Amino acid sequence: MGYIRTLRSRSCGEDVRIHAGKTLSQEIALKPLRKICLMCLHLYMISLIYDLSYIYQFYETESTPVMSLEFAILGFLAEQPASGYELKNRCFQGPVQSFWKADQAQIYRTLDRLEQQELVQAEITQQEKRPSKKTFALTKKGDTLLQEWLRSHNEPAAIRDPFALRLYFSSTLKTDELRTLFAEEIDEQQHRLNQVETELNQLEKSTKKQSKSQRKECLVKKSALEVIKIRILAEIEYKNRVLSTLTDL
Repeated sequence: MGYIRTLRSRSCGEDVRIHAGKTLSQEIALKPLRKICLMCLHLYMISLIYDLSYIYQFYETESTPVMSLEFAILGFLAEQPASGYELKNRCFQGPVQSFWKADQAQIYRTLDRLEQQELVQAEITQQEKRPSKKTFALTKKGDTLLQEWLRSHNEPAAIRDPFALRLYFSSTLKTDELRTLFAEEIDEQQHRLNQVETELNQLEKSTKKQSKSQRKECLVKKSALEVIKIRILAEIEYKNRVLSTLTDL
């Protein structure tokens, strides 16, 4: 380091350290710039930490899936191999849509992760006049993990109910607005109920033509849908009671 002179300011008595070759005015002029640079560096580090934490949620270091979406995909692939497109349009838009949803990006991202963990394996098929098709199949390691998950204790579900959250803070709304809120929610629940009943009817029809093992598979799928149906019916009944009470206000 070069020679440093120390001057004492007459006005405030503070030491002012000046590098040789720099005037006092130059040294003072650089101080705000240094502060700005330090602030920028601080903001950059915060942004970097945030970005890394965001990326980490998709690339965790553990070797096992930690969310139900991964197990849903493993379950579908245990039934038959499928591409990401088929998983979205055939599987997640089938009976499961009544109680579990996933968009295309989530499915492809999860498939990549499962492939890296060797829980699924991909086979690429060349197609004439169409892009290559990447079909995923369950590996032995993936099947073992799926069976362990099926036998494990059910993990607590994360409760997120947008309607209940909005309702909790809705005391400032007018009575007519509350009635509209409940009526729209009941219509939405009725639409879900119709979907579930349609899927149940289709499963019921297919059961008559199935073998004993296929009937068992159909039975457990019907049971899952019946659970959803009971919940929807209970919610509709309760919301109708509240709507009647609001009508009397």
